[in-house]
Amino acid sequence: ADEFLVSATSSSGSAVSIAGNGTGCVGSGLSSASITIISGVTTCSITFNQAGNSNYSAASQQTRTVTVSKATQSITVTAPPPVSAVNGSSFYVEASATSGNAVTIAASGGCSGAGFNAADITMTSNSVTCSIAYSQAGNSNYSAAQAVVTTTQALSDIDSDGVADSNDNCVAQSNPDQ
Repeated sequence: ADEFLVSATSSSGSAVSIAGNGTGCVGSGLSSASITIISGVTTCSITFNQAGNSNYSAASQQTRTVTVSKATQSITVTAPPPVSAVNGSSFYVEASATSGNAVTIAASGGCSGAGFNAADITMTSNSVTCSIAYSQAGNSNYSAAQAVVTTTQALSDIDSDGVADSNDNCVAQSNPDQ
């Protein structure tokens, strides 16, 4: 939860009572208060009262309203995919959001795999590029993050030995130990 400090003084020198009201914030104090935002999108009303004393009349109540918006977030790919991979090979990807919310990972194109925060991706094509989308939809406190997409180029492996054709000494015969 976000927090901010407010303070107030009176011309009489007497303490001012401060209170955060409503569904969006809480907090109170005399002459200063720490106000905590407890909801994502709302308004927070803060009231200021000075009761007066034997020498001064009570001051008029003052109210200030703060509009609270959803916080922004971003996605970081912490374990990126390889630049290229052969059909049938697998690799691990991982991502996180600055909000701490789970990142949805979904593969498409020349690969398959999905997960939250991490995923094992398997290449399913010799020629179609693998696209991996990372997204975080947001919640009551955070806006949706801008999606991130990474790609892995499919490498042809005609004999399915796990060696890309460009590095294979015999493209027509499986020989993974070359």
